[in-house]
Amino acid sequence: MSLGDPALRAWCAVESALRCREGQRGQGTVEYLGLALAVGVLLVAVSKAFTGKDHGIGEALSKALKSAMGTALGDNAGD
Repeated sequence: MSLGDPALRAWCAVESALRCREGQRGQGTVEYLGLALAVGVLLVAVSKAFTGKDHGIGEALSKALKSAMGTALGDNAGD
């Protein structure tokens, strides 16, 4: 087999593609976790900004957020 052989070139291309893909395994999970953390921080900041104002909207939002996070994490402490 020489390097000019189409079968060898195809094999090398497949092998190269698979090796590139291995380095990104789990990358989507990290990105979604970062996005979830950013949204969580934003919601906490908004709830802190409204605490004591607007007739308790911040407190209600804070309780709802704690409950949702408790449900998502399987913890009943948020209830």
